[in-house]
Amino acid sequence: MNIPKVGGPHGAWDLIKGSEGYDSLLNGLKEATRSIATVSDYFCIACNTLHKNQSEIEKFLAEEKIDCKFVSIVDSVSQHCEKNKITSLVVMGSKMTTDVKETSPYAPLSESVELPVLSEELRDRQQKALEMIKAKGAENKEVQEYFQATLDSFDATNVLLGCTEFPLMKVKTEKVLIDPTQLLADRLLALSWGYSDGNLPENC
Repeated sequence: MNIPKVGGPHGAWDLIKGSEGYDSLLNGLKEATRSIATVSDYFCIACNTLHKNQSEIEKFLAEEKIDCKFVSIVDSVSQHCEKNKITSLVVMGSKMTTDVKETSPYAPLSESVELPVLSEELRDRQQKALEMIKAKGAENKEVQEYFQATLDSFDATNVLLGCTEFPLMKVKTEKVLIDPTQLLADRLLALSWGYSDGNLPENC
């Protein structure tokens, strides 16, 4: 479902309470939730950054007594880390998503997983990489080289690709790249098949 008020020309600044676009964005999320709830048992948001509003969405569901369940990409990553005993995770993404101490939707993971803080320079490079992918496409040679260099520029064992564009990139690396969108899709599939813990059997 495409909701222009949510997925249109918005930026991370609209996720800051009190900003000009915050109320419009939140109302768009609520509108989408009401529509989805009439045709689905579960729903998700295919955007990492918008999960900054996860608590607001869950509060809205409770207040409106909506039975449709919100499946969170952040919770899916948390579940994956626990299951695979991941204790440290570098978050790649937009400038907001990589601010793992404050504005990142993944900041709550720090209660159980170490989230190294990247330098401003590295965070800026990732923001630029994201903008390049959006503007020129994942197959563009310049974009591929820039993203590869960005990935190579920091040390990490596990790397979370915290923007839906990043898993589109073809890279060579020994780092373990974690695609949160795939984790979310797997969890939704498991729930829809009746696995209440959100985990697919090992042989699936």
